[in-house]
Amino acid sequence: IDSKIYISTWGEGFIEVDLSDGSVNNLSSINGSRLAQISNSELAIMNSASGFANGAKPRILDVSNYTFTEDLNEEVFGLVSVFGNSIYQNQTYFNLVSSSSLNLYLGLLKTDFNTKENTIIEIQSTSVNRNLIILDTTN
Repeated sequence: IDSKIYISTWGEGFIEVDLSDGSVNNLSSINGSRLAQISNSELAIMNSASGFANGAKPRILDVSNYTFTEDLNEEVFGLVSVFGNSIYQNQTYFNLVSSSSLNLYLGLLKTDFNTKENTIIEIQSTSVNRNLIILDTTN
């Protein structure tokens, strides 16, 4: 975003690198993964949920003041791999997730931050390795 690069970590904080002056800001209170740019001041992030090893909630992080939007709902999704990519396209944030409470082995989570709704497309095969990552989309 502009002259800054954002790096998220799982358990070690959120890093903002300003390319114009070389400064680094590490915010240890922000943890998550799978960043996707929404606007010039907002990033989508799978924010780690306390009490869950690889549990996360989709949220919006305002990088102008480092605050999160409210939770969409109470559902915590499992990230089989905290690494990988997310995509924000056509007002929707896409992630690969699992969920024991939903009895979901693997699915594509679609988060619409405008309507505050999550929908899941189940990947109906346990023969697929859950360490998949999203690379890109096509129109």
